[in-house]
Amino acid sequence: MARVRKVAAQAGAPVAVEKCHPNIDIVFTKNPQALLDSVRAAKPWYLGYHDAAQEKRLATVRHAVQAWYMTQTVDRAGDVNVDDKQRSDGITFQGALGNSFYFPNAHVEQWSGSRLGDERRSELIHVLVVVDLPRVDGIKLSAVLDDVTMLALAQTAAFETCQPLVSIVNLTASGCDQALKVDTLSVNDLAYLQALYRIDLRGSLVQQRGDLAYEMRRILGAH
Repeated sequence: MARVRKVAAQAGAPVAVEKCHPNIDIVFTKNPQALLDSVRAAKPWYLGYHDAAQEKRLATVRHAVQAWYMTQTVDRAGDVNVDDKQRSDGITFQGALGNSFYFPNAHVEQWSGSRLGDERRSELIHVLVVVDLPRVDGIKLSAVLDDVTMLALAQTAAFETCQPLVSIVNLTASGCDQALKVDTLSVNDLAYLQALYRIDLRGSLVQQRGDLAYEMRRILGAH
């Protein structure tokens, strides 16, 4: 975890004191599917926001290094709601005629209707990163750790997609040009993380993407 904490600090991500309650679990195992089967049975919310029908697919290990993200939403008033469809109790509204309506898996949020953003923000509250040891055999441990660090700090679903720039996330991507692979975090990776943790979390998706691209260009242009 020392590497994750160091890179998080460089990126500007919030880093708690050493004896905090950890919200990132990193597991190296020879049998990752057995691990995910147990997670699915005991703590399915670690798989992220989903319907029960999606659990088997979500808990299937398909990649050498793979991550699962649990998030929460903070509304404009600062109220926090964990994004977990399976654990929500729902809410009841009273009608004008005294009748009531129950909405399962629902909660109340305060937000605005601006096209620039609705004043809500999404936050990571738990990350599970699993490394399939047999599939990373022969790869430098330090390289695997940097790949894990990247996945722990930046949510993604593209675990073996070859990125069109030099990046640690290309480490286990098949069919990827060797020139795009590195065995440590690249300047592109650090620029992405720094830009990611500087964007306005309450902005719209379009605004966030624009800010992310702008920040990356600005940071890389300074090197």
